[in-house]
Amino acid sequence: MVRFILIIGMIFMVHMKCFAQVSSVTINEFMASNVLSYENANGDYEDWIELFNSSGSSVNIAGFYITDNLGGQNHWQIPSGQQMNTTVPAHGYLILYADELVGLGSAHLDFKLSSTSGKIVLLGSDNTSILDSVSYGTQLRDISYGRYPEGSGQWMYMNTVSPGAANMSGYRTFALPPTIVQPAGFYQSVAVTVQPATIGDTIRYTLDGSDPTGASTRYTIPVEITRTSVFKARSFKSGALPSQITTKAFLIAHHDLPVLALMTDPKNLYDPTIGIDTNNFDGRAWERFGELEYFNNGSLGFHTPAGLRIQGNSGPTEYRKHSFRAYFRKGYGDERLVYPLLPGNPVASFSELVFRSGYDDNMEPGHYQGTLIRDPLVGKLWRTMGRLSPYDRFAVLYLNNSYHGIYDLKESISDSYIHDHTGYNEVDMFRTRWDSLETVHGDRNKWDELVRFFSGNSFVSDLKIEEASRLIDLDNYTDLLALTHATEYKSYAYGTFVFRQKTANARWEWTIWDPDRSYSEVAWNGFTTRYNPIDNYLDTLITKKLLQNQSYRMKFINRFADLLNTTFRPENVSGIIDSLIEVIGTEIPAEVAKWNNTVALWNTNVESVRSFASQRPSILRQQIQTYFGLSGQANLSINISGGGKVLVNTVTIGSSPWSGKYFCGIPVTVTALPDPGYQFAGWGSNSQIANKTLTVNLTRDSTISALFSPMGSANAELIAPKRITPGRILPLVVRIRNANGEINPIEQTPMDVQFNGAHADTVIAIKRGAGTGFVQINTVSSFMLSVQNNQVAVAAKNIEISSVPTHTYSGSLSMGDQVWDNTEERLITGDLTIPVGCRLIIQPGTWVIVKKNINFYIRGEISARGTPDDPVVITSELWSEPWGGMEYDHAVASFEYCMVLHGGGDPSKGYPTNDGWHTGRQHLFYGKNNSEFT
Repeated sequence: MVRFILIIGMIFMVHMKCFAQVSSVTINEFMASNVLSYENANGDYEDWIELFNSSGSSVNIAGFYITDNLGGQNHWQIPSGQQMNTTVPAHGYLILYADELVGLGSAHLDFKLSSTSGKIVLLGSDNTSILDSVSYGTQLRDISYGRYPEGSGQWMYMNTVSPGAANMSGYRTFALPPTIVQPAGFYQSVAVTVQPATIGDTIRYTLDGSDPTGASTRYTIPVEITRTSVFKARSFKSGALPSQITTKAFLIAHHDLPVLALMTDPKNLYDPTIGIDTNNFDGRAWERFGELEYFNNGSLGFHTPAGLRIQGNSGPTEYRKHSFRAYFRKGYGDERLVYPLLPGNPVASFSELVFRSGYDDNMEPGHYQGTLIRDPLVGKLWRTMGRLSPYDRFAVLYLNNSYHGIYDLKESISDSYIHDHTGYNEVDMFRTRWDSLETVHGDRNKWDELVRFFSGNSFVSDLKIEEASRLIDLDNYTDLLALTHATEYKSYAYGTFVFRQKTANARWEWTIWDPDRSYSEVAWNGFTTRYNPIDNYLDTLITKKLLQNQSYRMKFINRFADLLNTTFRPENVSGIIDSLIEVIGTEIPAEVAKWNNTVALWNTNVESVRSFASQRPSILRQQIQTYFGLSGQANLSINISGGGKVLVNTVTIGSSPWSGKYFCGIPVTVTALPDPGYQFAGWGSNSQIANKTLTVNLTRDSTISALFSPMGSANAELIAPKRITPGRILPLVVRIRNANGEINPIEQTPMDVQFNGAHADTVIAIKRGAGTGFVQINTVSSFMLSVQNNQVAVAAKNIEISSVPTHTYSGSLSMGDQVWDNTEERLITGDLTIPVGCRLIIQPGTWVIVKKNINFYIRGEISARGTPDDPVVITSELWSEPWGGMEYDHAVASFEYCMVLHGGGDPSKGYPTNDGWHTGRQHLFYGKNNSEFT
């Protein structure tokens, strides 16, 4: 019995010792609005909680719980295994981070602190015993809340924060901010009145942007302001923390442009130790608190606090007129600025903004070419190409009381910018830095895969181009190259952003930044000089590899030609220049006076940009001709008669006459696009050419006229292959549409078929507005095929009679993409398997000829990509010997404008079996095991 009591006593003593050690750990200090005060080891500014151990022994709190929601179901248990991060030293401190980033280690918690009010509770390992807790009210930016004296029950607001060290004395409460009665804005003069929030408060103020202190001028009567001033007022009360500062700008000025007042304590700018204007550093540690007021047409648009940094390479050693970046954070006020700031922008909510000074295009004396318009000009051109480009607008910027000139207020490119404009929730994103990349967001795993793909492959084959088009947005990248060459955006390798949504099958895309050095050297040759899109390694690897491919080279050259004929046409660029000049012209005298320059030089520089825009297209065309060894250039003129448009390669021509220059030897594709209620009636005087799409190989200046006629109440659409081998059966489909272009389901009238205007012995039966037919082709000459009847106008199409080489197949296709195009007929001589991991792509106009009873077995993917003008045809070799069918097993199939003829002839199929060949006749298509069809 004595022994039992002794054991129980020992257990009780051990338990009491452990409890005493744990109860000695208290919540000592915390910060619920850490914006710029305390940077943790990861370089982040997160809410933090300091624990203090008053005992003489260290305490490991692993296994204990901490929460901001006592009574909730998910109190956070502090993980074990990282004793260094969970041990509170004797008479020492431990910092925990309330950042929801628990993957960073045991010191990181799964909740964040509220700055309005809340509670922090430390519990024992039983998740029940409360070891310490604190309830709190409103918390202030970069002000901690802690016990003083340490370990006592007295909590104070502390403007000298001390994470990991002994607490300093603070204030039991804080004063409330005063009210400046008069609205911010434009005046000839104004008497400013200030009202305290609490009677008896002392108000002190400044007029130069500096933060009021206890030594600042005391407010007693209205303050008369006769020159532009930033008015800051603050309340002081005995025993209380001074209030937050109330700030307003009073502008004794007039401007046609909108005005942005950037207000911050001058020491944040010019102090030799902490000033961002005098120190050439970056990062969150060099962000300073400020406030912004924006005025449009004389009225206040918004007032918001923000974090201010010097933007980019515009620090003290590069420029006197610096650019700024503004960050909107919850700790300052709102997490986003919500205001329709930038004209035309579908986005009206911003996490950050950039205020561009002009950089290398500014009006400081050293920048002899300065205009301020180069960056917005190139950005506008990129956007008119249908590409993602930050929106912007010009404004006058006041830095505290000082006029600071014309700035371009602009969206900042970040992951939130990409999300706002594309909806992408998570991205990998980089900025190019010559031959390296700066990670902006995400990771570079997929980018490294892309580099390996381009480094390790030849791109002579079209299959590789097809594969590349699934990894990068090929049109977007080609447009970037065209913009680079056309505008002399030669620093693109330092200024572009590349991004990719973090989803399967996503592609890399590019957008632009910092083209302020463009439009300077009109003869710059981007194909041969050092810093150019062909010469640099990393930034031009993709370009070099793509240009190995003949098909891409033609795409590249034609897209350049299209854009030189439209976007970069001198009159188009000149119009954008004029629009920019109109906006800032009246403000230029003040701008050049501020930065010691002249209006005359600005006018000269603007004309230099305009001259560049006029001369550059012809220079670039000659550079393309020389680099690719082309024989010459020719004008292509387009005339349009009636209701319709013409698509020239990638450019839609909506009015005529129109003319553009193209390169000899590079085929140009021209397509007729009828307007609603119209139909294509032919190409000019050549009534023998009825196809909507032409391929034109220019050798001299040429004119093409597209004719469109109003649609009647019934109109025929003729679908048939553009080319056929002599002796084959020509399939055709006729659809009857009404004047609105809709298929008429009640139309039943048969359609006569004609060759070159002569009646053929064939009639197309029409049911529910559509019909099919077959024509035996015995002629060896190309001909005009047409269909019509007494109620429906003629529809015609040129049919080319010619032979192409034949490629035979049987067995199994190889892995990866296999592309069948119309340069060869594809003859299937034995059963053919498309295995798992293979994708068969059948291009428009391709004929697939199949021998008697032969079948396809699709285990991978098949994609037939016909068009209305040039469908894919799959048919039997002999009309008397039908082929088999296509069996799909766990397969993916897509068919668009594909004519499948004369199959279902394999006698071994069609009998009742377990896998569904049960009709007594073979199915042309038979799918099983969740095969997908589109």
